[in-house]
Amino acid sequence: MKNYRTKDLSINDIKVDQKNPRFQEVHSQKDAINTMVEKQGKKLIAMADHISNHGLDPSKLVVVFKENGDYVCGEGNRRVTTLKCIHDLSLVSNARTRKLFGKFSKTSFPSKIPCVICKDRDEANVWIALNHNGPGDGEGAIPWGSAERDRFNQTESIGTQILDRFVNNSKKQGQYNKTTVDRFFKFSPIKKALGIVVDKKGVIDFSKIDRANTRTLARALEGVSVGKVYTADDAKNFYDQNITAPSKKAQAPTPARKTVIPKTFKLSISDQKANNVYHELQILVVKNFPNASAILLRTFLELTVGFYSKKRGITHGQKAILRQRFRACYLDMKLEKSQEQVLDAICSDQSHPAHTSILNSYTHNPNHHPDHDSVKTAFDNLQVFFERAYV
Repeated sequence: MKNYRTKDLSINDIKVDQKNPRFQEVHSQKDAINTMVEKQGKKLIAMADHISNHGLDPSKLVVVFKENGDYVCGEGNRRVTTLKCIHDLSLVSNARTRKLFGKFSKTSFPSKIPCVICKDRDEANVWIALNHNGPGDGEGAIPWGSAERDRFNQTESIGTQILDRFVNNSKKQGQYNKTTVDRFFKFSPIKKALGIVVDKKGVIDFSKIDRANTRTLARALEGVSVGKVYTADDAKNFYDQNITAPSKKAQAPTPARKTVIPKTFKLSISDQKANNVYHELQILVVKNFPNASAILLRTFLELTVGFYSKKRGITHGQKAILRQRFRACYLDMKLEKSQEQVLDAICSDQSHPAHTSILNSYTHNPNHHPDHDSVKTAFDNLQVFFERAYV
């Protein structure tokens, strides 16, 4: 790893790069400065204003290299041009821009700036490319999207809050059009249908929200353009397409039931312990015993994974965690695509009530307290797995 020398250089001793990629090559310093001013005028004035209030950015040093005995600016040409123009207004050919720079004449600006010194242009180009060629494979700076800016500014929109809660995967969130999510969840009929209540600061009260349907809709919005939900009618149609009313046969697992597993849900389980746990989950009143219910559901899942693995001869690595073993089992079941997608969502979304890290946390984290609806929702999403495991 190279050790680069840093040195405070006079702004007069630094040349603006006449081969700067921001413009075609020029043949004098005057042309380089004025071409930069012409192309970046208002932005250089904004930079001057920021420097006058906050000083030079300490997180980014100017990078210079030696060429024909001079220090040439490789990275930071806009900063160098701005400081040169403030210290010597005669460098600026355009009278209007010269006047704007002149407003800073009474403000103290640095005449020397800290620089990193490279031996030549090739060495400097490594850092110039890192700053300007985008994120690459991760080595370059990765720009913030609107959601990241919202979080930094502590002004999270309704869409950002919902994605953070129900699509807690930054790579997955990158597949969303945030404008679409914001617009869809802002319509009053949608908020009313889902129980979304927002306080004066724009913060959602997630204790009142219909979590299952909100999660379903949030996931359905992945990759959807804003035109699909642009009007209230569009949003209502999208809602109706993705939230279907349950048939009479499917009404058993509703939030109104008192137990984790509905008594109408019948399984024939040969494994004695798994069978005992199954029947206990049909008796325990979740609201009265949320911790016992959550821990027992996790136990039932682990026992079922073990039972199915043994029945099908599925082997797992010694270090395979429950989530990995669970996934290996349901992939072996050859489920319908829609059923497999539900279980895929459980494995990929760490905020999902049925995600194994959530179920584990109920056992091991003294500060994680399950609520009865989340435990029931977890079972509802795992139901197809239990059905197929004990066929």
